[in-house]
Amino acid sequence: MNGRTPSEDSPAASGMPDRPPDAPLPLPPLKGVVCEQYVRCGKAECRCQRGEPHGPYYYRVWREGERVQKVYVKASELDSVRAACEAHRELTDQIEEMRRERERLTRGLQESWRSTKRLLKRPKKRSRKI
Repeated sequence: MNGRTPSEDSPAASGMPDRPPDAPLPLPPLKGVVCEQYVRCGKAECRCQRGEPHGPYYYRVWREGERVQKVYVKASELDSVRAACEAHRELTDQIEEMRRERERLTRGLQESWRSTKRLLKRPKKRSRKI
């Protein structure tokens, strides 16, 4: 043993949130959105041919460059994938806000520097001795 009591090894003691041991780990932020689709199978005698398509089936859809990517999402993972997509949107929004703030601060520094350079270039007024 490491000389520590079991309570010191608990997640709460280490600062980690309590989570049941069989609970899945949260997903990292994921690009895209979750869309539902209804499909027709193509069988001649199927109900989908009479206007009752199969589904809903859920897919995470996102763009990589010019291509649209699509991945099936299991019903059991639907909530966690939606939460991961929302987390990605929130992170993207925060990054964009930080970029705008950086640009604003940079413009302010550039203007201050220009003003300082103008002041330094002015010839000094000489006082006349009487």
